[in-house]
Amino acid sequence: MLNLFIKEEIQKGEIRRDNQNSISVMERSKANPSKGGGAKLKGLKHHAMPASCIATIHPLVSNRWVFYFAPKTSENDLILKLSLILIRMCKSEETFFSVLLALSLVLSICVVSAVAAQQTIQNLTTYDRAYAFSEGLAAVVKDGKYGFIDKTGKLVIDYKYDYAEDFSEGYAAVSTGGFWDEEAGYVTGNWGFIDKTGKVVVPIFYDKVWDFSEGLAAVSNGGKVGFVDTTGKVVIPLTYSGGMCEEFSFKEGLAVVTTGDFSSPDFLVIDQTGRKAFEFKYDYASLNGYSDGLLAVAVDGEWGIGGYYYFERTYYDAKYGFIDTDGNEVVAPIYDYVLDFHDGVAAVNIGDKWGAIDRYGKV
Repeated sequence: MLNLFIKEEIQKGEIRRDNQNSISVMERSKANPSKGGGAKLKGLKHHAMPASCIATIHPLVSNRWVFYFAPKTSENDLILKLSLILIRMCKSEETFFSVLLALSLVLSICVVSAVAAQQTIQNLTTYDRAYAFSEGLAAVVKDGKYGFIDKTGKLVIDYKYDYAEDFSEGYAAVSTGGFWDEEAGYVTGNWGFIDKTGKVVVPIFYDKVWDFSEGLAAVSNGGKVGFVDTTGKVVIPLTYSGGMCEEFSFKEGLAVVTTGDFSSPDFLVIDQTGRKAFEFKYDYASLNGYSDGLLAVAVDGEWGIGGYYYFERTYYDAKYGFIDTDGNEVVAPIYDYVLDFHDGVAAVNIGDKWGAIDRYGKV
């Protein structure tokens, strides 16, 4: 049908294919004697098409058009046929017909979009809950059990888990044996990891696990934290202390961990073999780890313990700064609070004032 459209409507024009979903129609303008005459091709400006639209036609000037189309479906084909009729009829200079045809196109697009939306809603109602896609798969819940579907809606991992997290680096944390608390969410239970085929790669018997990062995942049993690889092998023993609501992961080859008493921990930075990366001389480090090659550290603060279901610890009334991956101080600990670096900039706070610094501490 598109070839027919090309032959019948723009025999003297040029078709430019920009990608699989867009075609530009360029028509020859009449010769302009003041500029030496001769035929000249004039390209048309592209317009971005909203995702909800199937096809659009934009009237520009002098009967020039840009025609967009989506992959062929029965609904799209209806729009394409209507569009072809519009192009033929809109060559008339009658404003009435132009307005009428434009309204017809808008109405048709709305009808098709509504049908597609209704189909989507019907698909979603087949699950108790559905979550966003991550790495091509999405967690869905049916009869209280979690499974995973692919982007076609096919169930690829059966409903058999009491809870599941998103996929990260090809693996998803899953749990059995837990329950839901109104305030704390999903609690207790045993945790492990599965791959995208549903195969269990890390046994489901840990109290807590954290997403894979740089090939390793933190796991916890009895309040002690260590790291496993993608085969489930423990590569860094569970000797570090850690709370259930804290984060542990490798970033830029390094991870922040704690030792000693939960309410008054000692911090250190380790590499992927479990060795200390350098001598750590501060009272605190962000358990989020490194960001943009820098780590937030702090001194002279106090520890507080609280939490609704699990014990949580908070470091407050401290002074914050940053160190690099060798432990060198880059920004002195002079701020009341800081956020991680992103794109070379970090937000910093003193009193009730906030500002931003670069990697060298310059405000």
